[in-house]
Amino acid sequence: MSQEHLVEFEDYVAAIRRRRRLIAAVVATFVVLGAAYSLLSTKVYTSESRVSVTPTFDPGEGSSQEVNIDTEQGIARSSAVATIAQGILGTDTSPSDLLDNVTVRDIGESTILAIGYTDTNPDEAFRGADAFARAYLQFRSEQADEATRVARQQIDAERASTRQRIVALEDQLQGVEPGSAEFAELDSRI
Repeated sequence: MSQEHLVEFEDYVAAIRRRRRLIAAVVATFVVLGAAYSLLSTKVYTSESRVSVTPTFDPGEGSSQEVNIDTEQGIARSSAVATIAQGILGTDTSPSDLLDNVTVRDIGESTILAIGYTDTNPDEAFRGADAFARAYLQFRSEQADEATRVARQQIDAERASTRQRIVALEDQLQGVEPGSAEFAELDSRI
């Protein structure tokens, strides 16, 4: 490289020295603007509640379904959960407006949901996060209870049908001679 294109460190220092007032004015302006924004802007608070998502037992299948954390996030942000949260909070704010303040995220690779609620009042942020966590748990509990109720109804219906078949077979057995092949066949079916 030629000597005429090299810029020395001293050249930078000299340029900064020549413009130090301009640099100081720009820095001071941004500090004042930042402080003014901080003082005049509305404070926003976010509170977070965490819930552990566990697999629910499906009585119809006889097994537990694997947890899909993306589905659970969607459920936690659903209008059904927001409606339950609205009741818990005792507010007239619509469920869709409540959902505007809600965030739901998973924690790493776990099955834990972090439900956040944002408000200008820190107490309301806390109440909102708590209400949505409780509403989510209530919604999932109601779903599990409904699945159990449906399975119980199916089992009761199958039991009644089986009982009717047994009674019919027992009636047939009454008219058959004991020890006969037909008696043995009906008895084994019972």
